[in-house]
Amino acid sequence: MVVFCTNIAETSVTINNVRLIIDSGLVKEARFDNKRRLPIIETVQISRSSADQRTGRAGRTAPGHCFRLYEQTDLTRPNIEPAIRRSSLDLVALRIICLRLDPTEFPFIDPPDATVIEASLSLLKELSCIDTNHVITRRGQLFNELSFDPCYSAFLVDTYLEHGPILDLLATVVPILATPGFRSDMVGALEEEKQAARNRVIDGAKEHDSDLLYLVSIFRKWCASGSIDPITRSCQICHMRSAKEASCASCRAAYSRTHLLNNRTLCIIENLYETTIKVLTNPHWQLNPGTLVDAKESDALGINLKKHFPERHGQILPKRARFKDATMVQSGFHAVL
Repeated sequence: MVVFCTNIAETSVTINNVRLIIDSGLVKEARFDNKRRLPIIETVQISRSSADQRTGRAGRTAPGHCFRLYEQTDLTRPNIEPAIRRSSLDLVALRIICLRLDPTEFPFIDPPDATVIEASLSLLKELSCIDTNHVITRRGQLFNELSFDPCYSAFLVDTYLEHGPILDLLATVVPILATPGFRSDMVGALEEEKQAARNRVIDGAKEHDSDLLYLVSIFRKWCASGSIDPITRSCQICHMRSAKEASCASCRAAYSRTHLLNNRTLCIIENLYETTIKVLTNPHWQLNPGTLVDAKESDALGINLKKHFPERHGQILPKRARFKDATMVQSGFHAVL
């Protein structure tokens, strides 16, 4: 067996029959850009510890070799950077404040940069989650209960208060946005399967006027695939009886395999969906949602997404634009589609 340039060569699990590791010296790292307030994925050089780990995977159970496609001097980092220094600290800061502690003095094992914490505190003030003295507000307590990134919670709550009837759509959209793996998991192992998945997303986005609404439709079809009849307590597909379960797990798993979906990720989204509905309809928070007047669900969703995430607002450029097809309006990022 040959392992080519993947992080599986860094796991502590021994994989039998690995004889050769081809190490490119590169890794994709998720990082939060605090200036642009955007999550990004960068391809960076691995650390020396990662290189040693990759080498150690070759020949665990028999003689093996590791070929490195780089110079030893290219390894400038002794270790990978801790995730807390590469992530958004908005929700972390909110939860620390909910514990009546000061994020600026919290004893992190790997302390993040002070400017990152200050940026998170500034955002929490802007979202009215804390007051000027860094004391949690009722709105901040609600956001902590929702457990999403505060920006997602602000979009969720504010849109619900304005357009109450689309709660079910909101409670589906936000978990999908907060679970980016859902989009990347819609692929297969073969290139033909990957291309087929991409084509389905493109066609579905055209049909629903939005790739996001298309993803919502995928989730809802998955939920329906294992529905239990409330009277007979049996699955409507395989007819197996279930006294307690709300859905048929085996039918949902089969549906995921057939449509190249990640069943585990969909289960996570379902749990977040149910929690969101439960929290927002809890009388404790005394939320008084408005009504959807003279607006389509998709329009209300789009307007509020643009309002709460201006840094992620993009536009398609005219065909005469050279070397780029789209641009992020606020940050100036360009993309070729």
